[in-house]
Amino acid sequence: MKTLRVFGWAVIFTVTLLLAACASHTPKVADADTMSGPDATMTQPTERMQTLEERENALVINRAWLDERELQLANRAFDVDNRENDLVINQAWLDERELQLANRALDVDSRENSLAINQAWLDEREMQLNQPERGASRPAQLADVGSPRTKVEAGRCYATVVSPAEYKTVAVVKPIEQPKGGDLTVLYQTVTEKVKVTDEQMRWEEILCEDSMTEGRAIEIQRALSRSGYNPGPIDGVIGQQTMAAVNAFQRDSKLTVANYLTMETVKALNANY
Repeated sequence: MKTLRVFGWAVIFTVTLLLAACASHTPKVADADTMSGPDATMTQPTERMQTLEERENALVINRAWLDERELQLANRAFDVDNRENDLVINQAWLDERELQLANRALDVDSRENSLAINQAWLDEREMQLNQPERGASRPAQLADVGSPRTKVEAGRCYATVVSPAEYKTVAVVKPIEQPKGGDLTVLYQTVTEKVKVTDEQMRWEEILCEDSMTEGRAIEIQRALSRSGYNPGPIDGVIGQQTMAAVNAFQRDSKLTVANYLTMETVKALNANY
């Protein structure tokens, strides 16, 4: 822009010099009021020539201004093209960033599923270690009355279960990470985050007593799981690891308490006939 201004001033200065030169070479004409005869008529063409020269000079100035204006518009169009290119680059970066976030979310979900499976296996293993050995036909997940995590009251069995913390998903507006060194406008995006609603709690839950768990009842529970779309493993009347994994999956999908026991609410939800 500074170059354009210098160029414009140079054009105006040149035109001004030309006008001054033309004025210095213009023949002097006597005043029309003091002249008479043929000399008075000669002043008219001279004045007309001066008018034409002035108009030509004005046209030259206007032409120089138009050229400068056209150059300014061309530079502005160039700036607009550059901005459009920057916007295209930013949009491509945003699309790639969104794809990376989506892939990361899938990876997080996969890890959470793996952790849930591992936790279920660890819980069952811990329960097996805390219980005395019993025959293969006995349900491994049923409570031992002497365990501090279980109790019997009025002929009903109870076990301590842990209700996990509850979370809800909320929308949060955060600035988008941008490459360093770029003088770009700060952009924002709406992302979802999990916020804790309630803390983890431990409580007593009624479970199916060990003496009530017959082979026929275990078979019916396995069949109910199979009817509900969960794979309990072989229908053999033994509540083993695979059956408990199906029970935990059913509890989780049904919004029930996920425990290493056959809770009464789970048996009722399965609608297992016994």
